[in-house]
Amino acid sequence: MKKKIKQINKTQARKLYEAGETVYLLPCLCRVDGVWVSPYPIDKEHAVWWGDSFESDVLSFTNYNCCSELGKYPISFKEIK
Repeated sequence: MKKKIKQINKTQARKLYEAGETVYLLPCLCRVDGVWVSPYPIDKEHAVWWGDSFESDVLSFTNYNCCSELGKYPISFKEIK
């Protein structure tokens, strides 16, 4: 990922998501600049998961992308402008 991003907590990520900004998710044991897994963008406008809320998007990401090898929970990032 070529964008500059900063790690944020879940509360900050929820506020940014509800404000319409893009939040990036990554399993907790993965590197931000890793070759195999890269941060996944989520936002309210382009929701691709089943739900339409921050919690449902994070839950879907966790179910499909997090495991004991990659990390059991997602961490959140925001883009630095």
